[in-house]
Amino acid sequence: MFRRLSTKWVLTVLAAVIVPFLGYAWFLSQQMKSRESEVVRYLLNTLATDLADRVDHDLNERIWDVQFGLAKTPMANWAAEDDPAKPDFEVSMTNILTRFCTESHYYDRALLVDRNGHVLLMNQNPRLAPDFEQKLRGRDLSKEPWFRQARSGQIALVDQHVSDLLPADEHHVRALPESYHIGIAAPVPDILEPSITVGVVYVLVNWGHFQKDVIKPPRPALNADPSTDIYASCYSWLWKYDCDTIIAHRATSLYRRSVARDTGLPQLVNAARAKEAGMFPDYVFRGVEKKAAFKHCRDQAHGGLGWVVGVGIDDVDTFVRVQELRRVLIIATILVLGTVLVLTIAIARRTTAAMRCVCSCSASPPAISPRASTCTARTSWASWRRLSTAWRRSWARTAPSWSRPRRTPPGARWRARSRTRSRTRSRRSASRRRCCSARSWSRARSSTRSSSARWT
Repeated sequence: MFRRLSTKWVLTVLAAVIVPFLGYAWFLSQQMKSRESEVVRYLLNTLATDLADRVDHDLNERIWDVQFGLAKTPMANWAAEDDPAKPDFEVSMTNILTRFCTESHYYDRALLVDRNGHVLLMNQNPRLAPDFEQKLRGRDLSKEPWFRQARSGQIALVDQHVSDLLPADEHHVRALPESYHIGIAAPVPDILEPSITVGVVYVLVNWGHFQKDVIKPPRPALNADPSTDIYASCYSWLWKYDCDTIIAHRATSLYRRSVARDTGLPQLVNAARAKEAGMFPDYVFRGVEKKAAFKHCRDQAHGGLGWVVGVGIDDVDTFVRVQELRRVLIIATILVLGTVLVLTIAIARRTTAAMRCVCSCSASPPAISPRASTCTARTSWASWRRLSTAWRRSWARTAPSWSRPRRTPPGARWRARSRTRSRTRSRRSASRRRCCSARSWSRARSSTRSSSARWT
């Protein structure tokens, strides 16, 4: 099969056309993949930086609300001091604490603690049992780290935790973000002597605000095909300052889990501990290949909690445009391959038809033996004539125009012979005239010589 001329011709054409096309398709696909990877890396780094700034900004707003909205108000100072009109101030301050928690939707508990660590006032919540609030009023919080820090005149922050300042059955499902809080403690300064702390305001911020509103990655409104949306699987998470404990994730079952031990991704922990911001190494989580970037928030020395913000995306969404390009290139390759194959086979069969016929006949020429009959000899020579006629016709169809034999019109041979004869006659007459003129010239010359000799 592969020894036939037409097959070799088809394979040569296919190799000359398809191989460069496939090479170009592979090169284009690799370039698109590299470019999409760089675009996604830049996008993830930008989102991680924006989310870290948003977390820091929101945490500063919550601190500002507690410090200037509650702790530094005159009512808090009057309610915390030993004043004869203290009952009136306590009622007003209780209303302020209740309105502060009700209207903001960020805070679940607000306490006013005196300088000795005893709870003086708290916000009113009709969902809480009265006996629990009565027990809370008698608690001694002087040994709490946040109270000691706020008592010294500094803002104290308590990282994500499950607080005992709320009933345990209030959020019995620990997988819900509302089950967790962060604490903010601010000192209540004296009006006349700001360096003296007369009490502490402690507020619990609901963690659902950070989970649902703060670390939610932005998704622009796209009117394109949702299958090409690279934001489809983009999500974010928060780690504690140790870069190993998950405190916010779209899968709330991962709360308080260790990244290195429970998820089996110690390389992410090492990358987050190595630098302040950058890209995580490519990893596989729950059978899905992913890319992710991270950024550290402000630490406790700069008014933050040292959280680590991470933003990830699935590789399927990362290279969705590359997959579409590959699909288009595969279809185009199949179409080009089919077209070239059909045209090459048709041209090869038409071109090599006469050659195959000649080769088959030349391999077994007609043998005319003395014993062969006249009919057999005539038949053999007739097949040779038909073969030569077919060859001339095929050559006339496939040969270039300048090499095709031209058909002689009727009478052209007679006219050509007439022109040849007339030219021959004219050349003969011209040669005869030249001979006659040469003889006459020689005679005249000889006569002139003889007469001059006689005179001398």
